[in-house]
Amino acid sequence: MYPPLSPILFQVGPFSLHWYGLIMVVAIVIAAWIASRYVTRHGQESNTIWDMLLWVLIPALIGERLYYVFIQSPRGPNGLGHYLANPIEIVEIWRGGLHIYGAFIFGGIALALYASWKKLPLLIFLDAVALALPLGQAIGRWANFINQELYGPPTTLPWGLRIDNTHRIPPYTDMTRYPESVRFQPLFLYESVANVLGFVLIFWIARRF
Repeated sequence: MYPPLSPILFQVGPFSLHWYGLIMVVAIVIAAWIASRYVTRHGQESNTIWDMLLWVLIPALIGERLYYVFIQSPRGPNGLGHYLANPIEIVEIWRGGLHIYGAFIFGGIALALYASWKKLPLLIFLDAVALALPLGQAIGRWANFINQELYGPPTTLPWGLRIDNTHRIPPYTDMTRYPESVRFQPLFLYESVANVLGFVLIFWIARRF
C-alpha cells in the first residue's frame, strides 16, 4: 500500500490545501450530522449540534495540541525542550503534532460547559458523541494514510505500507537495516476498521434501546 495522492491537494501562492485538513473536515461534518440525527430522535433540536460545534471543536483542537506538546512529544531538546525554548511554535499546528486524547479531555469539558450554559440534557449529547465519534475517527484515519503516518513495525503481509524515509521514525530511518522494500503494519487501517465496527455496534444498540 502506498498513498496514491500528494499530501497537498492544491496550492496557490503561499496558500495550500492539504488532503489531511479536507478529510478531517469531512469526518467532522459527517460525525456532526450523525450526532444531530441522534439528538433529534431524543427530542432535541438538530441545530443544537451545529450551534455547539465550534464551541467544542476549538477547545478540542487546543487540547490536542497541548497534549502533544506537553505529554506526547519526546523529552529533551528535540521535543518538549524545543517547544519551551520556542513557545511560538506551540501554536503552529500546521507543523504537525496533535493527539486525540487532548481533544477528548478539552472537548468533553467544553461540551459539559456548553450543555450547562444552554440547560441541555448532557447525557443525551454525550450519547450522541459516543455514536458519532467512532465514524469520524474511521474517516479521519485515512488522512494519516495520505501523510504516511500511524504505521507499525515491519511486516510481510500483502497489505503492508510502503513508508518513505522522510516519514519514518527511528530506528526505521536506517535504510541499511530497513531498505525501501520493507513494508510496515498499516495501523491507521486497523484503527479505521475497528472504529467502523464500533460505530455499527453502537448504532445497533442505539436503535434497539
